Amino acid sequence: MSGHEDDVYLYETSGIAEGNARVPLWLLAAIVSLFSFFAYFIYTYWNAQPSSAQASAK
Repeated sequence: MSGHEDDVYLYETSGIAEGNARVPLWLLAAIVSLFSFFAYFIYTYWNAQPSSAQASAK
């Protein structure tokens, strides 16, 4: 480990504290869910509407 887990920087004018922390599991799950839905949506609806070139090829 780098030993910087307890480093915290405080912005004095706004009172915001910034430090090193792990990404919450709920946020990782939300990101994975969104990307999974995006891939499903693109795969499912890529050819949902027939093009006019396909219709006139008969």
